[in-house]
Amino acid sequence: ALDAELVVRDITDGNLNFAFSVGEAADEARAVFVKQAPGYIKVLGEAFKLAAERMVLESEVMQAYAALTPDYVPRFILRDPESFVMVTEYLHGYVLMRSALMSRRLQGTAAVEEVARFMAVTHSATWIGTAGAERWGTVNNETMCGITADYVFSKPLDAADGTNRCSSGLTDVAAALRADA
Repeated sequence: ALDAELVVRDITDGNLNFAFSVGEAADEARAVFVKQAPGYIKVLGEAFKLAAERMVLESEVMQAYAALTPDYVPRFILRDPESFVMVTEYLHGYVLMRSALMSRRLQGTAAVEEVARFMAVTHSATWIGTAGAERWGTVNNETMCGITADYVFSKPLDAADGTNRCSSGLTDVAAALRADA
């Protein structure tokens, strides 16, 4: 309802962006998902610069993926390229796959099969060899690829890196993972 009281809930799972659900106080399922890209890596702070324009590319790719696999992508509502905000359908009741994996709640192979199906369809349709350079040859996100390489695959293995910190309860686990790398 247009006159409904709205509630904003912070979604704290994101590493790069700020994320919120904005919805009716009386019915939290009636909400939207709002994502805003700051000009830095959120979890590391303002000293770690990152172009906020990444949200424009992310929203464009999301819309393209929705056209290819509508059952796998939240409904896109709007993008504000000046404030680097994107609004999509809020997936009330869904659990992030990362959370389900970490809590060992993911059972069976259904989720793996669905991810594989999504990846197969989107890769097949967007691979430059079949889709052509005129559409996908211009999509190049070296910044995000570099962040993934650094902050997912390299820095976690370097105990001396200043961005690599964990709670005291995980120190032994982190050391074991580094020793196994």
